[in-house]
Amino acid sequence: MSRSITEGVRREVLDNGLRVLLRHSSAAPVAAVVAHVAVGYFHEPDQWSGISHVIEHMLFKGTERRPGEEQIAREVRAL
Repeated sequence: MSRSITEGVRREVLDNGLRVLLRHSSAAPVAAVVAHVAVGYFHEPDQWSGISHVIEHMLFKGTERRPGEEQIAREVRAL
């Protein structure tokens, strides 16, 4: 019988509101992190329909003032 995906999962909410799910496994001597960011078209208000897709393209294609992804990445890191 397969185990439930939620079996042994501990849920924590950090002071900044970040939800963290933790599950210990001794199957291998490694640690892994998976991040899901609750953004994208599922979370867009109707009046902003498509904005996530536009931002996605700006981030990997750049813009006229910020050609290529590296310029935008540098500015974001500087924040």
